[in-house]
Amino acid sequence: MKKIILPVLLLVNLVFIVGYLIDTGFPFGTLQLVWPICFVAGIILSITFMYRYKSESNANVFLSLAVLLSSFSSLGVWGFYYYLAHIMGG
Repeated sequence: MKKIILPVLLLVNLVFIVGYLIDTGFPFGTLQLVWPICFVAGIILSITFMYRYKSESNANVFLSLAVLLSSFSSLGVWGFYYYLAHIMGG
């Protein structure tokens, strides 16, 4: 179970990024409140896995870094789009 969590979170982040690049209305569809929860969970779990696996194989560390970076960037994109769509009236 532990080995599948990070790849699933990376896949969720990549689906969001690809969906955002294809259609900018996608992030605020039916899953508008699910995305930030997934991104924050990805950040917390990747930091936890990086801390726990720092003495183990590099593959886990690289996967944790990939999830951490994609979660931060996805959360930033989501926040920026939320600001543009709701605050600025777009």
